[in-house]
Amino acid sequence: MALVPRVDIDGLEQFVFRPIVDDEHVIVARRGHPLARGRATLERYLGCGHVVVGTSLPGLSPVQRAIARLERSRDVQARVPSLLLALSLAAETDLVATLPARIVRASGLPLTTRPVPFEVEPFTLHIVFHPRWTTDPRHRSIRESLISSSTARGRPRAST
Repeated sequence: MALVPRVDIDGLEQFVFRPIVDDEHVIVARRGHPLARGRATLERYLGCGHVVVGTSLPGLSPVQRAIARLERSRDVQARVPSLLLALSLAAETDLVATLPARIVRASGLPLTTRPVPFEVEPFTLHIVFHPRWTTDPRHRSIRESLISSSTARGRPRAST
């Protein structure tokens, strides 16, 4: 079992994906950052240096897809392997990040958030498992526990 965003990779269609949480993206910047004041317009957003979370997974993130649809680009100055590192860099430098709001709120870091000034599909977290585990009682109990935990924290999705 894994908790991951959905990715389109050949061969994954054999696995069961159950969405459990949808979350909106927000722009995060350190307190006092120029983008932290006033409205975050597309031009102001694209004019910033960005930190992004880079994974070994193929494909584009929802934010990258949205920017590509606008036929624009952003100045990516740092690529890090985790959301926590992206949050830390945004809190301690002039780089901004565009991340799931729930993770930003939970971080407790001194960050300012702004709405993203263009449409971005939500960040959706999935429980992923092989179909042979569908009826296993212990596996099902773990899945149900994760789903009920996500329901208690808001923006729940799907069932086991």
